[in-house]
Amino acid sequence: MTQEPADDWSPAKHLDAITSSQMQWWQWAALQTAVRMRDGHGPVQQVDARFWIISLHMFREAALIGADAEIPGIRAAIDHFDAQLPTLAIARHIVVHSRQYLAGRGNEQKAMMKSDPALIADDVAKQFVHISYNPAVDQVRVGLYVFAVEDTMEKVGALQLTVYGRLRAGKPGPSE
Repeated sequence: MTQEPADDWSPAKHLDAITSSQMQWWQWAALQTAVRMRDGHGPVQQVDARFWIISLHMFREAALIGADAEIPGIRAAIDHFDAQLPTLAIARHIVVHSRQYLAGRGNEQKAMMKSDPALIADDVAKQFVHISYNPAVDQVRVGLYVFAVEDTMEKVGALQLTVYGRLRAGKPGPSE
């Protein structure tokens, strides 16, 4: 009987490849939901608005794999992405924790009520109830935050290219 060779491949040993592939999958997910939002009507657009925000968040999380592996330049690229989309993390939190936000108990709402004691949960719940896509202006709105789809996808593409370049830096290609 022949014994199978030991499979010693591990994603932990190949974080550069994992970073690249995961970022690409999530970038494609964001692109697909953007296409469906633009081509769809009614409920399809509103469902995809939520998935688009989650896809963007997961794309960023995939980039963090490379940052966690201490690949030079990736953390700075993610910081730049975050500076360009400073409310993306909050939007993801609103989508994922909609139960709390609809009741006026989300983190952002608690902070608002703490800074202005005259506000009550009913007031702040109204400000965070909308999660929608507006085809007239190609924007996704999550609570108080608005994302221009085309502009956001350009930022996603820029981060993808930057991270891929950092991953390839100093590595010989297949023909080298």
